[in-house]
Amino acid sequence: MVQVRSRVIRVGFVLTFTGQSWLGGASYFRNLLSAVSDLPERTIEPIIITRPDTPKEALDQFPNTEVLRTNLVCIEQPWWKIRRVMQKYLSRDYLFENFLLRNEIKVLSHSGHLGSRCPIRTLPWIPDFQELHLPTLFSMKELAARARQIDECCKHSTAIVLSSHSARRDLQTLSFEYASRAKVLPFVAAVPLLDQLPERVYLEQKYGFDGLYFHLPNQFWKHKSHETVVNALEILRSKGISCLIISTGNLQDYRHPDHFNHLMDHISKSGLQDNFRVLGVVPYLDLMGLMANSVAVINPSVFEGWSTTVEEAKSFGKTVLLSDIEVHREQSPCRGHYFEAGNSSALADAITNVLASYLPISEKMKLAETLSKLPERRRRFAELFEQIVHDVNTRG
Repeated sequence: MVQVRSRVIRVGFVLTFTGQSWLGGASYFRNLLSAVSDLPERTIEPIIITRPDTPKEALDQFPNTEVLRTNLVCIEQPWWKIRRVMQKYLSRDYLFENFLLRNEIKVLSHSGHLGSRCPIRTLPWIPDFQELHLPTLFSMKELAARARQIDECCKHSTAIVLSSHSARRDLQTLSFEYASRAKVLPFVAAVPLLDQLPERVYLEQKYGFDGLYFHLPNQFWKHKSHETVVNALEILRSKGISCLIISTGNLQDYRHPDHFNHLMDHISKSGLQDNFRVLGVVPYLDLMGLMANSVAVINPSVFEGWSTTVEEAKSFGKTVLLSDIEVHREQSPCRGHYFEAGNSSALADAITNVLASYLPISEKMKLAETLSKLPERRRRFAELFEQIVHDVNTRG
């Protein structure tokens, strides 16, 4: 039997992703678990539940967190199908339920439900309702699957975690009953201290650039709207303004596999190869160094659940040029400059204005000032989640 501190609620998280297909998801859990782990005298204990074959390096980003390995979370194993049958016909997932009870886990968080009759408290996370806003990005099969999954989670869980009040309003359009049980948990991004970041000269030599630049750290998914930035560069060039954009993130869009190639073809035909530099996925500290040393961060996305890149920019105190969508307004970076989503001319104007007022010395002072406030922001984030867990754990 696992020995645990008295009065500490053990909270399980099923984490099985290991690749680069959802970097924002990995960042979310890294931020949440690290914030909880840093909470003084915390009353909850995060426990990672994963596959037996999850590589050690995938778990290294969660130091000081207990890890349990089990075949029960392997979707290709017979156990997984048995679990689903139990949930459907018995309204209880006896196999996984017993696993959790043996390990004294009281709440299963961010990881689906276990059936309406399960005594384990469940707190699934719905990152967003993208299908309500951009249904054309999904096949009919995907739309049906998402609707079914959301309905099951809401119907059979103790409560639901959402990342924004915008998402809660979306859930309300589906069901007032479900929305009344939602817990909004906007996350705060942890970022390295300045002395932990690579030097700018190192980044310039490694990635082959120099001078002022803007950072676009979004995955190359179609709705992230990189084309808006490329078109803005064309507008700037027509006005005699040269601007460098450094773009990082996963190059693959599983729903639109040709999207990246089409984008690069556009850049090539426009002669903007020297103005729009694509680095792909880079090491985490390099990514943070590129963000911290940029003139500003850009997020032109037409939809977000709760933007990781905007949160990281907020934690650094960076200027952010971001599309004027509802959730970006809710995130409200203090140095935010909003432009209409898809409006390249408005983005070009914003870039021009930010370049004109940029002062490197003032930027360093702002970075240091904002980082000094980050521990308090992360503490409030962790305490909010801790309170949500206690509320769920005491429900009858």
